[in-house]
Amino acid sequence: MPDKNVNVLDGPYCAGGWSYTTIGMTGAEPLSVVATGTGTTLTLVTVGTDVCNPTVRTRAPAGIRAMACGS
Repeated sequence: MPDKNVNVLDGPYCAGGWSYTTIGMTGAEPLSVVATGTGTTLTLVTVGTDVCNPTVRTRAPAGIRAMACGS
């Protein structure tokens, strides 16, 4: 991550121990973040402009998968 202020733009949306959040930084395209866990024990699954990777497609709960993959 660049040394910039990061703001939560949308979310987090949570389901079955997974979360989906959209973050933004000044002068940069918004990024989607998919993580597992709760509280201080979050584990990053993926971050970027396209987070519909094989792990998200096959393991994420339906709601998180819909937000990340559009279906």
